Amino acid sequence: MHSHKRQVFYVIFAGRHPAAGPRWLTREGKVTRIRSKVARFVTREAAHAFAEAHAITLNGVTRSIDREAFTAFELSVFPGKGDHPLS
Repeated sequence: MHSHKRQVFYVIFAGRHPAAGPRWLTREGKVTRIRSKVARFVTREAAHAFAEAHAITLNGVTRSIDREAFTAFELSVFPGKGDHPLS
């Protein structure tokens, strides 16, 4: 039996395209629709610090910090720095 366990991380939401769906920011500060490339943070504070360091304005509508659940596959394709509390 396969485990479908998901891990939850904070991400920076970058809006929703009417046809393409949700978009997020990568560690490079670019917009992506590919979930495995999303910059993931263990704490809201880390996501907020990232936004400040990259001059990203968080307005709660088109740019906000949200929680997203990721599958083991999504985490293994493009492993992110800071995906666990010890990094």
